[in-house]
Amino acid sequence: AGPASWRARGAQRRFSRRISTVPPTTRSSLPPLAQWAEAASRHETAAAKMQLRGHRSAAEVLALWESSVGVGSRRSGAVLAAACLWRLGQLSATVTSVDARNINFARLLELVSKAAEQGALGPSALCDALLAAVYLRERHAALGPLLTSCAQALALQVGGANSRELANGAYALAKAAFRDLSVLRSLAPEAADGLRSFGPLDVCRLAWAFASLDCREVRLFRAIAEEAAATLVDYGPQDLSNLAWSFASLAIHDKRLVQALAGEMRAKLREFSAQSLANMAWAFSALAADLPALCLQGLAQAATVMAEDFSAQGLSNVALAAAKLRLEEVGLGRALAKSANRRLEDFKPQELANFAWASAYSGFNDPELFHAIAQQAVAHEEGLNAQNLANLAWAFATLGLPSKEMFHVLVTSAESKLSLFAPQSLANLAWSLAKLRLDSGPHLSLLRGALATEALSKLSEFKPREIAALAWAVAGIGGEVREGSTVARLLLALREEASQKLCSFPPHELSNLVWAFATLSMGSAGEQELFHTVAQQAIQRLPEFEPQGLSNTLWAFGTLSFREAELFREVSHFAGANLRDFKLGEVSNLAWAYVSAGVDAPELFGQVERTLAGKLLQLDARTGASASVLPSPEAANSFATEVLGVLWSLSFAGRLSDDLLSLARRAASRRDGGQSSGSGPSRCPEPLPPALSPGRGGRAGEPRVVAAWPDRLALLKPPDWIVDPDRVGAAGIGQVSAYLSALLPSRQWRLAGDADHRLGLLHRLDVPSSGLLLVAKTLTAYHDLQVQLAVGLLVRDYAVLCHGWLPPDRGGFCARVHWVDRRSSRSVVRPWGRPSYTEVQGVAHAVRGAEAFTFTRLRIKTGRRHQIRLHTSHAGYPTVCDGRYSSAGTLRADSPWCQRNALHRWRLGFQDGAGAVREVLAPPPPGLSSALAGLEPRAGSRAAGAAGEPFLWLGSMRQKK
Repeated sequence: AGPASWRARGAQRRFSRRISTVPPTTRSSLPPLAQWAEAASRHETAAAKMQLRGHRSAAEVLALWESSVGVGSRRSGAVLAAACLWRLGQLSATVTSVDARNINFARLLELVSKAAEQGALGPSALCDALLAAVYLRERHAALGPLLTSCAQALALQVGGANSRELANGAYALAKAAFRDLSVLRSLAPEAADGLRSFGPLDVCRLAWAFASLDCREVRLFRAIAEEAAATLVDYGPQDLSNLAWSFASLAIHDKRLVQALAGEMRAKLREFSAQSLANMAWAFSALAADLPALCLQGLAQAATVMAEDFSAQGLSNVALAAAKLRLEEVGLGRALAKSANRRLEDFKPQELANFAWASAYSGFNDPELFHAIAQQAVAHEEGLNAQNLANLAWAFATLGLPSKEMFHVLVTSAESKLSLFAPQSLANLAWSLAKLRLDSGPHLSLLRGALATEALSKLSEFKPREIAALAWAVAGIGGEVREGSTVARLLLALREEASQKLCSFPPHELSNLVWAFATLSMGSAGEQELFHTVAQQAIQRLPEFEPQGLSNTLWAFGTLSFREAELFREVSHFAGANLRDFKLGEVSNLAWAYVSAGVDAPELFGQVERTLAGKLLQLDARTGASASVLPSPEAANSFATEVLGVLWSLSFAGRLSDDLLSLARRAASRRDGGQSSGSGPSRCPEPLPPALSPGRGGRAGEPRVVAAWPDRLALLKPPDWIVDPDRVGAAGIGQVSAYLSALLPSRQWRLAGDADHRLGLLHRLDVPSSGLLLVAKTLTAYHDLQVQLAVGLLVRDYAVLCHGWLPPDRGGFCARVHWVDRRSSRSVVRPWGRPSYTEVQGVAHAVRGAEAFTFTRLRIKTGRRHQIRLHTSHAGYPTVCDGRYSSAGTLRADSPWCQRNALHRWRLGFQDGAGAVREVLAPPPPGLSSALAGLEPRAGSRAAGAAGEPFLWLGSMRQKK
């Protein structure tokens, strides 16, 4: 849309200004006789128009023309007819349907049209006729053909037109949306050659006309830019905004003109109307103008003051400009939101979508406003085009506002319009659906089905940013990618398309791309080839990476165990020298990547340790004097997670010093402001409830406390009890969290009701397994035990009965464990799985009839889901009675003599709050003991490590038999 106020602005002078003396023709090459003829034509036209000045109605004008028919020459009659049409255009608001049906009106139009075709009208009369036809619009069917005749005639006489006529002719064609651009293009050379004779209004009308019809005549606009930049001081605010709008609409960037426009705007800001300011702001943003800080500040301040005066379109344009130009005026976002909230009903669908997108891009989150935007989007769903749908989805997803009703409407509407989506809109919609992770079948089915299919058909048109966003979206929705599915085919195509365009990927998009493929755990040869190429690109462009992008890139390589030695070496040197610029979470990801990939980097690990120590010392200094300076709970939790990640990596790599560990434990002790219990400090042990004292339980089959301290306790979990607080077990499955709620009332023990801290539970234990659980009763204990868990001070030993004879010299299992899908509960061994290690501490071979078994003592160094059960099964020694990791036949054979999974956590080792080493033991429960009692030792075997406690149990049970 062009400047909407031009007609109002020119209402009083639309035609009258053209009567005044105008510059001579723009073509000095016309022969003298032709120049005389043009001058005579203009004189005739001006005289005829003067004759009509006193006529105030269409009836009077038509009566004058009727009385003059047949009087004078054919040429003078044609000129008078054109002048009458010109006057009717001036009086268009008063022309009634009766006037339009007047036979003389039809004859007048016919005569002017024929005169134009026969060359009887000069440029001045033709321009008048064109403008009149525009303003009379649809009053008569003959106006369309007349406009075409006059336009074609003007193209033939363009050499004789002056600046005003060229500008008005182009303006009329644009107002009429005349699609034959050959006529407009015929004006361009003449206008470019004679531009110095144009006034500001003529320049603006000319530029606006070409921009409105999307006619990109570069030579003309180069001339306009040169002329305007030198004369902008003569331009008013509306002229400035109209000129800027024209260049922006055609995406023609002239640096000198932009800087001149910015300077003039700043000098005349107080004279700008709201609409002119909005147009100016939009133009600068569309041109991605690099404006001086003072100019941006002035623009932002003026927009804040005028916020209530902007139209809906103006608000949308200013919001877009604020986002793209990074206008940081305090209060601008609030002022725009307040004004928009009052007039949302006036917003057209595109304006609504643009305003939402711009607000989200600027990070302005007003839930009340966005709720109203969602309601408007739902109400006007039919008017939302593909880009509007994508922009709305992107805005709500960026701000984390899951309006389910609106997204249901967006998804339904998008599905019917997917063929109209451009690649950018497809990528944005996919990203939005994945970002919000709405638990809705239609959303996921759209992303995995129709949207994926549409993206496949257009993938060659995708730019690097769109490829990375689409890959990110597919990774974000999670789920297993089935071979041959639409999503699988899309991922293969994305990989191939990305491989061809990698040289064009910015570092940020390279990072997003490999992150997506790593998250999907796609470690095939094809991905390895892609990652190798990415590694080469990354090495060449390391200084261009942001810290987050670099750490995410290495995280992706580490996740898939792609050991690109040169990349890891170069990043080690580069990141080590720049680690001060990394956030702690980025340091954690970087360190984890090296550990996961099995790459040793002593210098980098040393720098990582020093970086963490520095941050912990800073925290110690801030919180040592007063608990009032503690960070928010959210920030503290995030910081703690990052610290634990770094500690784990350093410990796993064997690079953790005692000094750093002490510093980390001291920091952990201050996480809750020094509170050592749920309701206040506690200096002495508290007695346990009688029914739950160590060694005594409540009802049969329930958990029971086996050891307790003032701030922590050890719990024995029976089989078929679920530990995870956020999971609900099936029928017959008990909830450890419910038991803890009864044991530790949250009114006294705040942690027992704190889901963010897992109710104090430090670790998991599979539902079918039994054994010891460590539970923190206070935040201080919880944070301290988390540190111990991360660095291996919290020891977890298991007694496991498995099939087959495990070799006595088997040191352990180190297969990498991958959790297939968060919606399932199965883990698998994959090359791209997480680093995992299970240590074998002793074995005893046994038989039951013709079957071989091993009773073994295991210790886990990592705590992956189902780690022991998966490791033993993968090595060929599945645990007894395991319905998930052994065959159905094996399970059927095990069930009659062992009714439960033969895995029991029998020992916990840790340090208490004072640093003393503690140990808790729990013999196998009766169900497992009876199964063990049915075993016989292997003849002639020697049990390695048989002095361990579980093996004493096995011996004693054999004696009891």
